[in-house]
Amino acid sequence: MQVLSRKFSIALISIVVCSFILTVMSIGASQEFDLTFGTLWMTFIILSAPMFLIVGVLSSFIYWKYIRSTRIRFICYVVTGTILIIPYSNYYFQGSDALRFALLGACGAMIFFGIEWLFNRYIFRGERQQKRKSS
Repeated sequence: MQVLSRKFSIALISIVVCSFILTVMSIGASQEFDLTFGTLWMTFIILSAPMFLIVGVLSSFIYWKYIRSTRIRFICYVVTGTILIIPYSNYYFQGSDALRFALLGACGAMIFFGIEWLFNRYIFRGERQQKRKSS
């Protein structure tokens, strides 16, 4: 159960970070300012949450359990993010540009992998060492 809560917390942090980056990029590239920063940020959070919470958490369980190499795991995350975002984007945005959303899915997967790697390396590492000392 503790592993599940860790994966969901990493997914929630990834949602916030990825949505913030997309909002800053959208506002910087846009000439129109019809939407406020908060509105655009919440829109990106709502649209990216299902992918991070479902696909990110499930693929994270599988990849961290069965794949030992960090490079191979990274490649698997990026490929999964790239491939699975295309049907999701076609469902929500009919007739959308598949390449643009594939790049967006790859970037989101990289952010998820990076945050998970940092958490496992620096934050959750201390908990593993304490368990070894107590046993």
